[in-house]
Amino acid sequence: MSVFISKSACRGNRPDHLLSYRYYQRQRLVTYLLKERGVARFIVAPFGYGKTGLALEYADTIFGFMGVYWINCKSPCFIRDLDEGSIAADCMRFDPKTRLVVFEDLPFLDAARAEAFSREIDELMKHKHEVLVTCVPSCDAMGRLQQDRVTVSASDLLLDDEELSIVHANPGGPFASMARRATSCRVPALVWCQRQTAAREFLAQGFREEAPSDLLLALVCTAVLGSGSMSDLTTMGHVDCDLVAGLATSYPHLGFGDDFDTFEAPPFEVSDIASALHGVIDAFVKKSSCKTREEFASTLAAPLMSAGRFERACDVVRLICPRKSRIAWITGHAYRLVSGSCFLPLFRLATSMRPVGMTARQRAMLAVLESLCLYMLDDPEEACKCAKRYAFDETMPVDYRVIALVLLARCSTNTLKKRASDELATIAATVGDWSDSARSKAGLNAGHEAAASYGSLARAWCLTSIGARELFEYWEKASQGGMPDDMLCVVASWFYDAYANSLCDGEPNPNVLPPFDCSSIEHFVRNRIEAATSQVDFFTASAGLAMEAAHVRGMGYFEGPLSTPALIGLRNVEMSLLAQRGRFATETAQSAIKQDDWLATHPESALDPRRMPATAKARLSIPLLDIKTFGRLELSIGGQAIDEEYLKGAHVRPLIVLLAADPGREVPRDVICNTMWPNSSLEVARKSFYTVWSKLRRALVLPDGSCPYLIRHRVGCAFDGAHVHSDIVRLDEICRAFLFEEPDFARWTDLLIEIDRDYSGDLLPAETANSLVVRMREEYRTKLVDALVVASTGIVQAGNARRAAWCAQMAIDRDDTREDAYLALMRAQVASGQRAAAMATGRRGMHVQMEKLGIDPSAEMMEFYQQLLDADDL
Repeated sequence: MSVFISKSACRGNRPDHLLSYRYYQRQRLVTYLLKERGVARFIVAPFGYGKTGLALEYADTIFGFMGVYWINCKSPCFIRDLDEGSIAADCMRFDPKTRLVVFEDLPFLDAARAEAFSREIDELMKHKHEVLVTCVPSCDAMGRLQQDRVTVSASDLLLDDEELSIVHANPGGPFASMARRATSCRVPALVWCQRQTAAREFLAQGFREEAPSDLLLALVCTAVLGSGSMSDLTTMGHVDCDLVAGLATSYPHLGFGDDFDTFEAPPFEVSDIASALHGVIDAFVKKSSCKTREEFASTLAAPLMSAGRFERACDVVRLICPRKSRIAWITGHAYRLVSGSCFLPLFRLATSMRPVGMTARQRAMLAVLESLCLYMLDDPEEACKCAKRYAFDETMPVDYRVIALVLLARCSTNTLKKRASDELATIAATVGDWSDSARSKAGLNAGHEAAASYGSLARAWCLTSIGARELFEYWEKASQGGMPDDMLCVVASWFYDAYANSLCDGEPNPNVLPPFDCSSIEHFVRNRIEAATSQVDFFTASAGLAMEAAHVRGMGYFEGPLSTPALIGLRNVEMSLLAQRGRFATETAQSAIKQDDWLATHPESALDPRRMPATAKARLSIPLLDIKTFGRLELSIGGQAIDEEYLKGAHVRPLIVLLAADPGREVPRDVICNTMWPNSSLEVARKSFYTVWSKLRRALVLPDGSCPYLIRHRVGCAFDGAHVHSDIVRLDEICRAFLFEEPDFARWTDLLIEIDRDYSGDLLPAETANSLVVRMREEYRTKLVDALVVASTGIVQAGNARRAAWCAQMAIDRDDTREDAYLALMRAQVASGQRAAAMATGRRGMHVQMEKLGIDPSAEMMEFYQQLLDADDL
């Protein structure tokens, strides 16, 4: 008898390799499997569709894993026993009460082994044993051999609307936002799993499936493109209608339309695709019609560029194309990317390459692109550093130099600004402009129009310091002389900036027209904006936004305000640029923090000039960690709740509370160790502390791998107070306000509402083992009640008895043994004319004192209660 088969018996337990496997209940599918128990049932779908989860649920729900064999077909022992023809016999020999045999992940079988496996299934079914088989579509060769079988296909495994309701319990799922809109986003693994690794694992398993090369290549192309048409796939290799029909049936997440001509795959990140392709990318290049990885990446990026999806195209080239080959793609597409306002992706791509092996011209182009992107991403200081490299190098092309010099003239220091302006004047005089006469004087022919255009740009910049009228006159001559429209837009934006700066700072009057007729430039900009069929290009948007800014400052319209669609087009470009700036600031801060963290663990590299510590400005971009400890422990980073799975553990929660009591204050490590492990030696307690500390750090780590919230030294640890907000600290602030401030009804009412909302429960109420946490819980309950009692007394004296009664009642709700709280409530009730209620409160307070504490009421309580009885004394 095979040891492999005997070890596959479940004996009432899950299979060992699936002990931690988590699945969601799919009752409709289990019911479907139960309808035909007399035939073999096959679950055929790609990885991530929940094949194993459904088989587990069926084996658990129907059989409780009793009389169940779970055969892992990935094991080579399965092929060995299949060739011997002993699987069915061994199952029945080892356990005559066998009721279910599950074959998990059936591999690809040739014709002979497929027939042998079919015989094994028939033998098991002959003896009334149920058979359940899971496999990917490419390994399903049993259709012709098991014609009466029941098949659960990939389409059946997609989540329906009812099952998608579980998304609300896991709002952080990477595809949750699209799950109700697209069939391509109904794959269980992509919807239910919150971690980024879900997409990477899904892609990696799909790309390594035992399937024909043209099918795998189509899977890669659809994942990279995201959406497109069949013609986009044919450029990469052989794709016909039969292949697409098979993809649409077996891989429904690709989202092929009814006519198989278009597709819409899940929104995978290019970084996840590149990670999944690691180690196998060269094999896919060989399967395609491309000869090199460079050609492979360029071919994939081409339809993305055609569709205006510039950011994804840049990411494809940056993450798939070899470093040394990216410069050729940038050279051919840089102008279009700039025109498409794609500055952050272009900056990432330009900085991802090394200058080794590049020509001087290529290095200059990259430096200029980098400086332009940095300027548009709101980092003028770094932009000037890059622009200075080649701005004054006369051996470099004119267009590169003009761009760099204009950047220096706009945002550098006075000395460098003057030098850049003088150099632009020299270029304008030497190179000439767009006119044929100027080109002939400079010895240029028609092939040097680009240089002449940038010479015109240099001359226009020189006129900005003279005045808006002169700049407009130059623009009008340039527009009649054949200057490219994009350059005219740049000059137009400079004109509007110059005119807006010349206006007075008083109350603007938008009905006042300029003293000279500049309607032609406004008409040109309007036509460019309205002619945009989709997104307004960057050059047109620059001129349009400058024109709108000038009108806001007081410049009148010649043709009236822009239409709503035109304004929306301009604002879309503006918002896109603002979004890129925000992402750039975040990425820069994360990079600086990661670099700073690296320096903290590598002190010997502190003097390396290439490694500078993070700046305080970068630290400000860290998302806030918000800690709530009263009633229930909740942590969130930047408003995104932390999964409670990360906070599980016997001592993680107490550690959070101990550190959150005063973020920024260092707590000695040994104090924590003695509190959490009082019965262990200090050495053992320290080792346990490091384990708990690492768990907490994993829970608070940011996507870039850094954890700026925790500070640990050799003898102590703390939260970083600059990036952590704790409700414990907030409670201290509220209590101080009640104890030491003069009554402010409006503000105190807000504080009472905040207490009622956020502090209705005790500090970490479920923690009873940690003595320090228990003591803190009692101290903060007492502190809050003290503050509420004092506040109630002050509010009564200020003449607002009803609000004082509310405040005193909140104190009693939190500690019903406090006599001073009952007295405060009684005084508030008397002040508001509720004598009977005050007497009832006094009786309840005295009863609690005697029953719970076993003490007699104080003289003050008895005296005040007696005064209530003698109404004339009040």
